[in-house]
Amino acid sequence: MRKAVACLALLCAFQARADGAFPNGMSVFAPANFPNVILVGTSFGLVVSQDSGASWRYVCEPFVTNSASNVVIYQVGSDGAILAVSSGAISRSTDFGCTWSHLPMEVGKTITDAFIDPNDPSSVLGIISSATGSGLYPSKDGGQNFGAPILATGEQFVSVEIATSPGIVYATSVVLPGGAAPAGAALYRSGDGGAKFSRVALPVAAGGIVRIAAVDPADGNTVYLRISELGGDFLAITTDGGVTVTRALQSQSALTGFARGPDRALYAGNRAGAFFTRPPSAGTFTTSAGPHLACLGVRGNRLYACGDGIQDSFDLATSDDGGKTFQRSLRFVDLQGPLACGQVPAACSQDFANLQKVLASTATSSGGCGCGSADGSAIVLGLVALFGARRRKRRLCAPPVTGRPSPQR
Repeated sequence: MRKAVACLALLCAFQARADGAFPNGMSVFAPANFPNVILVGTSFGLVVSQDSGASWRYVCEPFVTNSASNVVIYQVGSDGAILAVSSGAISRSTDFGCTWSHLPMEVGKTITDAFIDPNDPSSVLGIISSATGSGLYPSKDGGQNFGAPILATGEQFVSVEIATSPGIVYATSVVLPGGAAPAGAALYRSGDGGAKFSRVALPVAAGGIVRIAAVDPADGNTVYLRISELGGDFLAITTDGGVTVTRALQSQSALTGFARGPDRALYAGNRAGAFFTRPPSAGTFTTSAGPHLACLGVRGNRLYACGDGIQDSFDLATSDDGGKTFQRSLRFVDLQGPLACGQVPAACSQDFANLQKVLASTATSSGGCGCGSADGSAIVLGLVALFGARRRKRRLCAPPVTGRPSPQR
């Protein structure tokens, strides 16, 4: 039993792989051009509904990556193509997860972030790192191949985003202590599609990390930034492309979701169950009780929120009243199995059997993910069965730590 408790503590201390800004560890997509499709990126694969949430199936992560690697980022283009970024490769699906193509990275290189152009889904920018630094690499075929970097410095790039406003690109970077340049964080901006970039140093405490939460879809000069410092997380806003930055919200725990509504209302939340709302007329954020948030998304006037399956009794919920109330849409324990297409059933059947055991154990525990629960040893065995073969290093219970310059966005 002592060994099981030690193993459980180790599992619960592991950090979730996440994409750099919001969200951490999970993501939700409700693509505007596919009104019946909802996609949820999870720590065990991609969960898919093609009937507006009436039924849910999934694609196991080893099938997505064609390896034992963790997915650190999911992205969905306006054409419905899905990108799944793992450290050693980028995978792409054009049929909502049934089949995947894979682009392995060169030896010594890793891809840590990617963003699909909202105006042209064949155009993708990725952050690729090596021992000599990192750079922004373009792809003109939807992420199937990448060309020479359009920007490479001695800094470590953290996040990248392409604005809806044509030609505008943003990236954040960090210079760690001990480097040739002064330590700190910066925002890069290009107004000509990446031909030239300007750099603005950001007012961040030593060791702080800045990630792009979103670029405003109606104004390419307005950028929402997540600043992670030792004292907590901040949501900061610049309306002039980074020249001035204003901290609009502080959270003592890591911010794990952000969304901008079509009416310009802003929403954010954290794992502690605090939900933050700013009305369309700007002003200050108000705080209310909300889900123990793992991700946040929006389609039209509907919010989609990933929660904690134990504390919230749902893993995905929706809100049609601006976050005042949430209605359960999905519990992972109710997944109907692997996607019934292509090679997914054969590839993911054993994974699903293991997943069911983990979810059943978690559902009967009182500690949420088994941390601190009386039934911890049983959950450890299930977690090891599901995740051990993939050599995962995830934080399965606790919120993600701050101060990490790489994945996820």
